[in-house]
Amino acid sequence: MPEVAGVSGVAARTQRLEKQAFLGLKLVETICCLICAATHIRGFLHYQEPFPHEMLFCGLYASYFLISFYSFLFLYKGCCALSYAVEAVVSGAGFLLFVVSAFVSMYHAEQDIHLQYLSDEEEWYHQFFVYCRLQSLTATITAQVFLVHCSLALDLAGLLDRWFGRLGARRSVAGDDQGATLDEQASGRLQINPFWMPLWNKVLARLPCDCAKNAAEQ
Repeated sequence: MPEVAGVSGVAARTQRLEKQAFLGLKLVETICCLICAATHIRGFLHYQEPFPHEMLFCGLYASYFLISFYSFLFLYKGCCALSYAVEAVVSGAGFLLFVVSAFVSMYHAEQDIHLQYLSDEEEWYHQFFVYCRLQSLTATITAQVFLVHCSLALDLAGLLDRWFGRLGARRSVAGDDQGATLDEQASGRLQINPFWMPLWNKVLARLPCDCAKNAAEQ
């Protein structure tokens, strides 16, 4: 019976920590999408040279703001169960779309007729370029948050272990350590599998400097 109680305690703590992690990510995504929308609105309301009012920006920022906001509320209230597959698909699509919007923003800056005749220093302070750069920056930051969200969902679903488990040389789903406390076993499940480390170590090993040796010592 004590073992059953311990397992149930780990499961309860794991569910609570997973819910807190996803709630935090959804809250950050909601704020980032709101910042992207506010930046875009401020840009296309500029009367001298407004930012292009495209459906890609308006629809993307508004839709993902609503998706993140309502999914945060539903998860917080317990209206629906947490689905790793849904979280991975929605956040993965958000990552790709926000990366595209970041590139499209700077594409408009490159194609602007006024900026083509300005020097690099003059272009830096041009209002249209400022809005394009700011929107691209906010979209890139939001895409990174969605990437973390997608990676966490895939890892909790066990897909990263299935795809990159041999490369990472460890399993991301912890909890088998008998010497760890219940909180440590539950928190170990939220540690993403570093599947990129073997490739990174190979790249460092090929460098002529002592980067690989310094990294190994650390």
